[in-house]
Amino acid sequence: MTATLSNFYTVRLWVLALVTLLSCCVPFAFGQESPDSVVESAREADVTDFYQRQRMDEELRALRGDLDQVNKRLTELEEAQHLIQGLALKVSKIQGQIQIGDSSQTTLNDAFEALKGDINQLASKVNLLDSDIRRNLEFLVEGLPPSAVTIDQPSRATEDIKPLKTPIDSNAPSLSDEKKDAKIFYEYAKKLFDSGSYKEATGLFYSLKEAFPDNQYAKSGMYWVAVGLTKSDYQSQEALTVLTQLLPGLKSHNKHCAALLDAGMIHLERGECGAAENHLIEAGKICGDDRAANNRTLPQTRLKELKRRCAP
Repeated sequence: MTATLSNFYTVRLWVLALVTLLSCCVPFAFGQESPDSVVESAREADVTDFYQRQRMDEELRALRGDLDQVNKRLTELEEAQHLIQGLALKVSKIQGQIQIGDSSQTTLNDAFEALKGDINQLASKVNLLDSDIRRNLEFLVEGLPPSAVTIDQPSRATEDIKPLKTPIDSNAPSLSDEKKDAKIFYEYAKKLFDSGSYKEATGLFYSLKEAFPDNQYAKSGMYWVAVGLTKSDYQSQEALTVLTQLLPGLKSHNKHCAALLDAGMIHLERGECGAAENHLIEAGKICGDDRAANNRTLPQTRLKELKRRCAP
């Protein structure tokens, strides 16, 4: 009897030991982890996430630095545009002031025209480079989350051109009566424009347009607004917007020819050969009767320049 009990307890102990062993091993047999392994895996995941976030932050900081550098280059390009435009204006003034009075005048004028052509070509290249950089920058910024973009994005206005926010000259004539005041007001603004005060003159031209939208002097003023946009601060897109809005109303206006020629040349400087050709061909139909003798031959001269620049 004693032996039987001893054997019973021995078997019972072995059964308990076997159950305990199986309870420890079953989780591993079914692919489960022990509590210690779960904690360790969580730690490893946290460390991985931390380093991934750290690397993303470093990449984002580097990208912001690149964007800052692009902005600086764009600022330098705009300064170059201003210098080129100023140089072109000086060349035009010098050409207008030099009067020799003999056959060498033609040779000198040809040399000036060639120089202006080179300046225009340089301006066109700078403008195209500026446009390409801006397009690439916009594409780059689109891929960033909104919170990541902390720099000011450079932009060029392509919508309707608004009057410049300049105070109206207190000495400007009144605009109470169209018949009496439009011409006087226009001449006052044009004197400012001719003296180089483009922004002040632009504000006055817009005031004239707002007062008398269909007046011939108001239309002349808007033509000079477009010209001013290419003189004071070379803004070709803005100038084209003004001219595009203005041209339909110039059918019987004395600025029709000049506006077509200017639109054609601005498109050409921007490398937009098709639009430039359309405007210059239209100018060829209009400018034959223009009062300015020089304008009568300019369409053909500029079409030749277009063929030279846009040749494949």
